[in-house]
Amino acid sequence: MTEIVTASVTGGLFLCIASTLIHRTGKLSFRYFAGWLVVGIGLLGFGGLLAILRSRKNVSDLATPAAVVLALCVLGLLLQLSISVSGLQRQVRALAERAAIDAARKPADADAAGMGSGVG
Repeated sequence: MTEIVTASVTGGLFLCIASTLIHRTGKLSFRYFAGWLVVGIGLLGFGGLLAILRSRKNVSDLATPAAVVLALCVLGLLLQLSISVSGLQRQVRALAERAAIDAARKPADADAAGMGSGVG
């Protein structure tokens, strides 16, 4: 049972620290950073809850060490997907900004070309 508590607390701390470091590098947007911080704090709370309830016999059925490790692996995969989505959001925003700038320049370029050709 102590392995489950240790794995949960360690995983929660890891998620909090990893998401903070990844967010600081700019690879993870704030919305995903906040979500992963909540998940990490939730894992810390889960570990604390298991430590409090460890005297009960049926609590050991709640989470086995293999289930905790599997859950941490799935959370790691989801964190990687969050990083990818954050990068794609930045690319879409940059593309939309470029398209808006190009659309704004086209009428101005057409007006300038028409005035310089002597047609009027």
